Amino acid sequence: MQKEKTKRKTHPRPNLIKFMVGWVFIWWLALLTTFALDDSVSSFYLSLDYALEFFLQKAFFFTLLSTLQLLWVRRQFGIQLQHWVPLSLLGALAGTVAFLLLDLYVLGPNLPTYNYWDPLSELVPIMRLKYIADYFAHGILLWSLPVMFQWAALRKHYLRHALWLLAAIAHNPFTVGNLILFIQLPHAAKVHRQLGISWGPEAPDSALLLDFAIPSLITGLVLYWILTRRQNSDSAH
Repeated sequence: MQKEKTKRKTHPRPNLIKFMVGWVFIWWLALLTTFALDDSVSSFYLSLDYALEFFLQKAFFFTLLSTLQLLWVRRQFGIQLQHWVPLSLLGALAGTVAFLLLDLYVLGPNLPTYNYWDPLSELVPIMRLKYIADYFAHGILLWSLPVMFQWAALRKHYLRHALWLLAAIAHNPFTVGNLILFIQLPHAAKVHRQLGISWGPEAPDSALLLDFAIPSLITGLVLYWILTRRQNSDSAH
C-alpha cells in the first residue's frame, strides 16, 4: 500500500499541451457522436412525451464524455476521479427534470409572445428576455449542472476544487452568440425589417465556433490547474 501511494505521489506532471489536445478531442468526439445519433439533442423545447428520450440523449452524452475524461485523467495523472461518471449522470438527470418543469410551468406559460413585425420598442425587449431565458434555462441546467455535480468528486481532495464550479458555468455553449445577439439586437432587427426578413437575427458562425470551443478549453485548463496542485493528503483514488 505504501509503495502504491508513493507511486501516485511521484507520478510525473503531464504536459499541458498534450493534456489539452486530448481533453478537447474527447469533448468534441462525445459531442459529434451524440449529434450524429440524433441531432434533436440540441432542442430547446421539451414535452412530457419527449422528456425520457431527451434525458437519454443527455445521459448518453455525459456518460460518454465523463467516461473518456476519467480514462484520460487516469492515463495522464495516474489518479482515479472517484464517482466522476455517476455524478455526471445525476447532474444530467437533475438538469433535465429542472428544465422540463421550468419550461412547462414557468417559461412556457409566462414568457410573452411576439410577432416579428411588432414595433421595435416592443419586439426587442421580448426577444432579449427570451435570449436570457434560453441562456440560463437551457445552458445552465442542461449543460453546466452536470459539470457542477462533478465538483463533489474534487472537493475533498484538491485545494482549488471551487474553481471547477466556475469552469462549469463556462460549460455553456450559448454564451458568446447570445451575448452578441443581446447587444446587437436593436440594430439587427431594424435592418432585417428593412430587408423584409421575417425572422430574428442569428449569431455569426465565428460566435458559434467559440461557443463550442470555450467549454472544452476552460474545463480542461481548470482541471489541469486543480490536479497539478493537489493537497498533501491522498488525492482521489
